[in-house]
Amino acid sequence: MRRVVLTGMVSGLVAVVGVAAMGLWMAGSARQPDRAGMPGPYDAYVSGSGQAPALDFGLSSTNARRMVGVPDAENERWADIAGNFYSAEFVRRFDYADTGPDGPCVWVSIRPVGPTLMGRIEAHRLKPNFAYQLKLQGDYTDREAFERIGYLGRWRLPGRLTNYQDEDYRYHPDKSKVEAYLLFDYFVTDARGQAVHEFVLSRSLHVLWNVVRQNVTLRDAGILRRYELVADDAAVYMRPKTPRTVEYLYAEPEFSREQMRGTIRLPAGRYTGHLVLTEESFHGYGRDNGYWATPLRVPVEFHVTGEPFQRP
Repeated sequence: MRRVVLTGMVSGLVAVVGVAAMGLWMAGSARQPDRAGMPGPYDAYVSGSGQAPALDFGLSSTNARRMVGVPDAENERWADIAGNFYSAEFVRRFDYADTGPDGPCVWVSIRPVGPTLMGRIEAHRLKPNFAYQLKLQGDYTDREAFERIGYLGRWRLPGRLTNYQDEDYRYHPDKSKVEAYLLFDYFVTDARGQAVHEFVLSRSLHVLWNVVRQNVTLRDAGILRRYELVADDAAVYMRPKTPRTVEYLYAEPEFSREQMRGTIRLPAGRYTGHLVLTEESFHGYGRDNGYWATPLRVPVEFHVTGEPFQRP
């Protein structure tokens, strides 16, 4: 596969032009246009006043499971993917644990048997124009599946440090206190906090970056997505803004995993764990920028057959 590398400062118009050029390169590749009509890997969503596409909701308590909200106020992010901060009123009333008719609601349906973890997620009333990481988290009581997940993904030891290696897990004296997870996808909500996303576990990812607003090296254009958003709702934003902005989010691969294996494949077998949503904080340390809170989760059980499949 050809690779495109951009180095140095990526900001403002330079980033938009660079990414647009990369889009033209991808349009000429073997990849097919996606359902949004964008070339190659892009998912195009237009959010904001009257601009969001109609979402086809179909999940409910009859055919899906609802994620459970666990607030993490200390670590939650209170700004959208462009860094626009939410209003004090929005922050006051938003609560992941609110199960009422006006509270956040996320339905998940997964395929119980398949070549990998596959499914659909439908989100209502989450944070607007917001990026959520989609992770498979292991359950230590299912030790075999727990370690399959960790050795394809990442480990998190007790405390606030990150970027642990396999050796750190192997030598940790109490492995039941370790978190094993595999970040494999993400989605961005519209201006109303809604999203519909079909997912297939075929990647091992590290973190998300906003290419327009951060310094980042792009090593794989196949996981770059384009979003347009308007932050003009005075009930949601501290400083509403009328001009539409274009944001490009890049999901950085977990290179130590993907370089060795290419397409990530869960080994055949039974899996017990959790599907969780983690807020993407874009390394925005400081007040209200967040620290990768994981406020929503649902238990999952599925069986991987080991049969071949094509990465989307």
